[in-house]
Amino acid sequence: MPEQSKRRRGRKRTAAATLLLAYAALAMERADAALLPAVYREIGAALQASPTALGSIVLSRSVVQAACYPLAAYLAARHDRLTVIALGAFLWAAATLLIGLSTTFAQPELWSLRKSNDAILQMAVTAALNGVGLALQIPAIFAFVADSVDGTNRGMAFGWLMVASKAGTVGGTTLGLLMAPTSFFGVPGWRLAFLLLAALVGFSHGETAALMTLFKVATSLGGLFGGKMGDVLAGRLKNSGRIILAQISAGSAIPLAGVLLLALPSEPATFAHHGAALFVMGFMASWNTSATNSPILAEIVPPRSRTSVYALDRTFEAVLASFAPPVVGMLAEHLYGYKLVRSAAGGAGHAASVETDRHNATSLARALYTAIAIPMALCCLVYSFLYCTYPRDRDLARAETARDGGGARPSGEGSDTDDEGEEERELLPL
Repeated sequence: MPEQSKRRRGRKRTAAATLLLAYAALAMERADAALLPAVYREIGAALQASPTALGSIVLSRSVVQAACYPLAAYLAARHDRLTVIALGAFLWAAATLLIGLSTTFAQPELWSLRKSNDAILQMAVTAALNGVGLALQIPAIFAFVADSVDGTNRGMAFGWLMVASKAGTVGGTTLGLLMAPTSFFGVPGWRLAFLLLAALVGFSHGETAALMTLFKVATSLGGLFGGKMGDVLAGRLKNSGRIILAQISAGSAIPLAGVLLLALPSEPATFAHHGAALFVMGFMASWNTSATNSPILAEIVPPRSRTSVYALDRTFEAVLASFAPPVVGMLAEHLYGYKLVRSAAGGAGHAASVETDRHNATSLARALYTAIAIPMALCCLVYSFLYCTYPRDRDLARAETARDGGGARPSGEGSDTDDEGEEERELLPL
């Protein structure tokens, strides 16, 4: 008996370490994804590229990533999920290395003499290759976490997964911003998407990094809070608790984004006000994934199919999200009057550049708010349908799992076997 207890503790420690490694893998993936968006404005200035053209880089990666999610489901159904996670990490790391080599060791004059469209196309193709590895990793990580904890703690488990994700994003964003004002072997540091607004307002790179770090910390805390509250409300209102929380979170983003993007003046002196608004918005608008989406998917889907369903979920999310940068760019340019920054010499040129930056900040803020408010309103509406479908689907899934004896995959196929299931499900003492 003592020997059996010792083996059980050993398996539990091993399973806990594996779960932590899955969290670390997602953190590294998010850091990788944040590196390019952290170096956006210099790309536009160097290539004279519009926000729409720059958005095509993110679009290409997201489209390829979405297209490859079915491949992740196929591999996870036939191989151990941890193997799929490791393969995805290797692929995106290799693609990131190729991006670094192509920008670091290419001849500097290549970037100045090549046509802007050719350079943007080259970056878009490289980013698309990066999306293949990302597509393999994310669904397998979510499915692995869902399998590792029981239903009463899934919200907190996905909350910690969000913390890992945001920690990686903070690391990648900070690294990119610190590199932005420097150059390496004659190649300038670059920076990308949402950070453009803060830079145009006049915040320094350090202030911009601090604002984005504050926002990611807020979303991490919000993810944990949302996950815990989702577990609590699911225990008290089993048919509607998680859905109510998601609607509160999505609905709060609309007025909070309005305060941040439209009400606050575009002045560097408002750094503290922007920080407070970012923190509140990040905390309130980040509950959905950990409180509702991921736990509900884990409840209504048999264990053997979770990777496939998370892959499908990521596909829809990536496809829709991939259009955000180009849409914001087109709104800013064609509806709100965004102007390309042209280099000019002398004090008059500098003053004109500052004025153009302020104008562009307002244009981008309005475009961003439009791209946030409308989807969030639709999100609240769509969540309403869950009041009708979720209870029935959950009960059907439980009945199917009971008939299948827990829904485990055949032995030898990896992460859904039952021999260590109970130990893994007790990993989070929350």
